[in-house]
Amino acid sequence: MRVFIVIPVFGNVNLTENFINSIELTGKERVILIDDNPLRLHAYFIHRQGIEVVNGNGTNFWGGSVNLGLDYISHKYKPEAHDMIILANNDVTCNFNLEEVYSMRLDIRNSVFHPQVKDISGRYVKSCGRIRQWFPFIVEYPLADSSNYSCIDTLTGRFLIVSWENITSVGGISKNLPHYGGDSDLGLKFRKIGVQSYLINTIDCCVNMAQTGVHASMHLGNLYNLLFNIKSSYCLKYRWRFVRNHKSFVYSILIMLSIYIKLLIAMIIFSKE
Repeated sequence: MRVFIVIPVFGNVNLTENFINSIELTGKERVILIDDNPLRLHAYFIHRQGIEVVNGNGTNFWGGSVNLGLDYISHKYKPEAHDMIILANNDVTCNFNLEEVYSMRLDIRNSVFHPQVKDISGRYVKSCGRIRQWFPFIVEYPLADSSNYSCIDTLTGRFLIVSWENITSVGGISKNLPHYGGDSDLGLKFRKIGVQSYLINTIDCCVNMAQTGVHASMHLGNLYNLLFNIKSSYCLKYRWRFVRNHKSFVYSILIMLSIYIKLLIAMIIFSKE
């Protein structure tokens, strides 16, 4: 089994260094950095053993960068069905190493895996979730418990472990979701082909929240930014696309109303405090 680690990057070279150091490469992995920054800040990584840099055109965002990396691996390495693909972000450091992951003997033929996520204070961060119901839209974010794994529906791309066969079977990241929503959408696409997603409760990674998109400040003055910035998880355009990828037009309208009415109420309550 070969292992390919795809990491979309733009800036923050120091974060990329920190992430790579945290996973402790064993020598059998190929790390593919997708540098979408026209300044090519990550160019010097090509001198590192086992690391390659693929240049984007500056318009790929997260989803396009992941797909660019998958295309690169496909053409250069001709992966086999059960080779391991790890989709990772450079805004995390891992509190585990790759040898620990390999020792788990994860069943990537039939499943997809992601570690728990915490912030620098050790608090759990909402990442991978279980959709309890679509309308009104309710997502549960499982915390680590006594079980080794928790079933989930929606994913995040901070350290996503999947087989080559499964990631290509669903066409990679949906092209209509270039940034937020593409990873959540991916989990639902896996479910449609009978591949179950799991949170690994025995390991976790630490996310730098200051570097992860537009902050969901509940102040009303931030409402416009939340609704229209592509780097916001509440961006109307891409939330709509995410829901429509899986539900009918009319049902999607109802789901969207439930999401944004809940958001607006939360912001009004926060602003009065």
